[in-house]
Amino acid sequence: MAHSAQNRGAEARASLKQVQAFQQAVESHRFLSEYVANVQQSTALFEEAQPHKRIAAMKAFLAEHVVGHFAFEEKHVFPQLLARESDPATRRVVVELVDEHRAMKVDVSRLRRKMRGVSASGTPQALARLDQSFRDFLEILQAHAVREDNILLAVKQSRRRAAPPE
Repeated sequence: MAHSAQNRGAEARASLKQVQAFQQAVESHRFLSEYVANVQQSTALFEEAQPHKRIAAMKAFLAEHVVGHFAFEEKHVFPQLLARESDPATRRVVVELVDEHRAMKVDVSRLRRKMRGVSASGTPQALARLDQSFRDFLEILQAHAVREDNILLAVKQSRRRAAPPE
């Protein structure tokens, strides 16, 4: 009997950790979606006269809000989803999201190479091409964030409905 109570307690703690990870991911996405929208409209980033400052802002965004965010999801959110989720459609979508992360990481690498090229050449044309590539990437990132938000919210809501009342 005590063993069963311990198991339920451990399951409840694990479930709570999972809910907290989902909540953090959803909150992070809300912030990311707003941030991407702000960056796209930001004249400070895209009209910065000094290319090195513009490139530094782009690098910081990619490191913190893309690479760092993906690492968190791939380490904490997606493995829990796959371990706990029995719905094949949801599992398939999670795998697709990870694949999207891989593709966007390749895009990040390309952007970083372009940034190095702009830093080396310093031409206005190279900077304009980098700006457009970065804007294109932000559109892809925003679409991905919205898709992930919808999936995470749906899973979170289904978990709440399935959870036993307290």
